[in-house]
Amino acid sequence: MMMITSFFQCDRLDNLMSKHWHYCGQSLHQRNRIIMSNKTTTTATDDNQFSTKPQNQTTFEARFDFILKSQHECSYDDDDDSNELSARIVGGQNAERNEFPWQISLRRYNKILNKWYHSCGGVVIDSHWILTAAHCVLGSNDPNHYRVRLGEYDYSMDEGYELDYNVSHIFAHNDFNFQTVEPDICLLKLSKEIDFGPDSNIRPICFTQLPPTTNSTRIIESFVEKKPSTCISTGWGKTVFREFEQDGEFPKILQKVCVNIVDHQDCRRRYSEVINVTDTMICLGEGGSGTCEGDSGGPFQCIDNLMMKNAIEAQPRWSLYGLTSWAIGCAEDQFPSVATNILALREWINAQMQESNLNV
Repeated sequence: MMMITSFFQCDRLDNLMSKHWHYCGQSLHQRNRIIMSNKTTTTATDDNQFSTKPQNQTTFEARFDFILKSQHECSYDDDDDSNELSARIVGGQNAERNEFPWQISLRRYNKILNKWYHSCGGVVIDSHWILTAAHCVLGSNDPNHYRVRLGEYDYSMDEGYELDYNVSHIFAHNDFNFQTVEPDICLLKLSKEIDFGPDSNIRPICFTQLPPTTNSTRIIESFVEKKPSTCISTGWGKTVFREFEQDGEFPKILQKVCVNIVDHQDCRRRYSEVINVTDTMICLGEGGSGTCEGDSGGPFQCIDNLMMKNAIEAQPRWSLYGLTSWAIGCAEDQFPSVATNILALREWINAQMQESNLNV
């Protein structure tokens, strides 16, 4: 049997894959089970005997239902009007609860309203690390100005599964340029560790496994050729975009939308008179399906068949391909949405995490 090292190169992200292989990239289902309490919650029976009172405990289990459903929903057919996800404008439809348990809400504090508010999306990649877009932390590099909310689904109410984490360090890319919008990537280090246990509704996303080659150009080319068939963007961004209007329509529930990867050279040509589309970018979503304001920093994820540690055969898992970055309008016919290309910035992510572990 071929060893795991034959399937991908060894770097920090591969170490994370190895560390989290049994739960990364898996959607969750909530399950309530009856357990016998060890506490003194007992009830007296008619014959004065005491019995332990059973209690409900919520656990979360991974199943492939959501992945199979997504593969079906994202099977684009131009003649099929029943495709719900592609038929909606910009924001798609409601995600299922716990379908994307790595999605986070990055929050800022509003002094006037005296409250924390959703400003961007992001994605859990490790028990201490969040990835988001660099433009999401413009204006302040003070960690105290941000909070990361995990387990959010319907942000119009507190449902009891939300977890707020303080940010201890911010690592925005030093070369980020607001005019060219690249490299639009930022790592947030949390002040405490995330629990990925069976009672937790949080999971990290997987990373795409690299082919056995050290040629970075060839790596990018191989994934361009591959073009995964099932890709989804998620977030709480506008579901309807109206030019010259500030408000638009923001959903309360996490949205998902199926998107295709647009040919890079074609996307570069479309934006040629506006901005340079570089190799640190991926173009996706057009013709009414894509990301919009409020989705920034959120994950662009695709289903990959990954050879996980000790596995006999590859398993379908959600892998991180990009972070929502920018666009002209939202999912316009002429201008696709643009995401940060995680594959092209893999070495930067590795370097930041390693340096942080040494110095922080």
